[in-house]
Amino acid sequence: MKTFNFLLSAGLLPLIVLIALLPVQAETETVIRAGITREITDFDSGSTSTVLRGGASFTIDDIYRFNLTSMHNRNTDESTSTWYIHGSPCGESFSFILGSYALHFGSGLIMGKKEFIKPDPFSRRFSFSRENIFTGSQSGNPASSFFGIASTIISGDEDLNLRLAPFCSIQRRFISEEQAANGAVSSSLLTVNLKTTPEGKYVSPVDIINTGAVADMAFIKLFHIQAFGFTTTFRSACDERLLWEQSAASNGTARAVSGGIFAEYSDSSISIFAEPVFTIRSGPGWQKEGDCISCGITLRNEIFRTSLSGKFSDRNFKSIYATGDSGPENLVDFSVSIIHWKHFNTGVSFYSERDLTVNPGSDERRCFIREDAAASITGFDFFGADLKFSRKVPLNGERSDRSRQFSTIINLTPPGNLYLRARYTGQFCDTGVSWFWGAELKMMIFNCFSLSCGYTEIHAIKDNALYAVITPASENNMDIARFTGKGNGWSARIRYTGDKNSFFFRWCRIRNGGESRQDMESALVLIF
Repeated sequence: MKTFNFLLSAGLLPLIVLIALLPVQAETETVIRAGITREITDFDSGSTSTVLRGGASFTIDDIYRFNLTSMHNRNTDESTSTWYIHGSPCGESFSFILGSYALHFGSGLIMGKKEFIKPDPFSRRFSFSRENIFTGSQSGNPASSFFGIASTIISGDEDLNLRLAPFCSIQRRFISEEQAANGAVSSSLLTVNLKTTPEGKYVSPVDIINTGAVADMAFIKLFHIQAFGFTTTFRSACDERLLWEQSAASNGTARAVSGGIFAEYSDSSISIFAEPVFTIRSGPGWQKEGDCISCGITLRNEIFRTSLSGKFSDRNFKSIYATGDSGPENLVDFSVSIIHWKHFNTGVSFYSERDLTVNPGSDERRCFIREDAAASITGFDFFGADLKFSRKVPLNGERSDRSRQFSTIINLTPPGNLYLRARYTGQFCDTGVSWFWGAELKMMIFNCFSLSCGYTEIHAIKDNALYAVITPASENNMDIARFTGKGNGWSARIRYTGDKNSFFFRWCRIRNGGESRQDMESALVLIF
């Protein structure tokens, strides 16, 4: 509570100053948000929690924005908050963020907003994302954002645009008194990052410090080049150096340096990018250098699209702030599709994933290839369908781990603002067949209300685990469960979307094996 009050006071003080300096005719906008959702709170383990979140933002003349968000984790009974002030007092030539923010470099290979990586091997893809260099955090969870100051300086015009974005982040976290006395922790910085408040034996304050900068150049709206780098250190409250990931086999890490270059060309028919990066981790008496490169090309026209992308790294590469997996891996993702061919779209794809080290919390590496063939029926007023067949083959040669999956989705749109959706997925392996089916009915009212309800039935066997989503799906698109037995789920959802305001409520009941649970999620946004 003391931490919450401090953050609240620290955030409100600049807001009061800004309001006091407002011109009489200043245009303002206030946004109020509140909701309860089930979210991923630990991206490494994939564990979920029920989260209550509320927040508000205040904008002045589209120049200054103050945002405050508070969050309560019902599973851990922990309350946290984040705040930020975003300002652009000199128009587009200069902007800054003070408080909690997220960073994103290039395609997110070494720095990016964390994405939920689906555990289902039949839905994993190459992770490529494009975001603004920095954005204010509205999560309410300090563990999901940096804290400090970031700024952007822009010069040039439409033909040549130059941008420099330095940043500094100091995240206050807590470790045990024993760890502080030893000057080292055995866990990773991502684990330390979760200790945002003093609790139990974790009462000794420490700081995770990140500093760096991004230089960005875009010209003639076709070429884009970005160079970036940052350092990571771990300090006590007395500014003494601390080590992380110390064990009997390692002296611990004292410093991490990461950097790289992102280059992209894109027009109406071709997109190509490459992002070589490096990481240097060092500690007492040792240093490891790791390299990685991601690259890709996409060709497209009105009826044809093909893409090839990949990620290739050595065993020493490790990037804790990456958008996707942080460990070393080799990925290849290839797809070819034909679109708008009468009433049919069709395509094939190939995906290969090979982990170079064992994943945290697992005794094995992901090493497999997947081949997909898909087709869609579109262009009809009342009917549409999607079909997909996939085959997964492990690279370790174990025939028993091979599996195949067939899925189909049928969409019906009868008169009367009704929508019907039915889905079936069957997964086949040597030990047996797992399957699930689901049906959803949706009705639109006055073009602003939607009512949905659905039922899903799952039948999975132990050696052929099935990943399924209870339809209608969760708003946060993370409600995917692993089934190894019989299960089912009911779900209902109501949504209102106005010109400015919005609201939704979803209820879900899931039975997975012998366990049963109920989930509710809701969100309200008011703008005035």
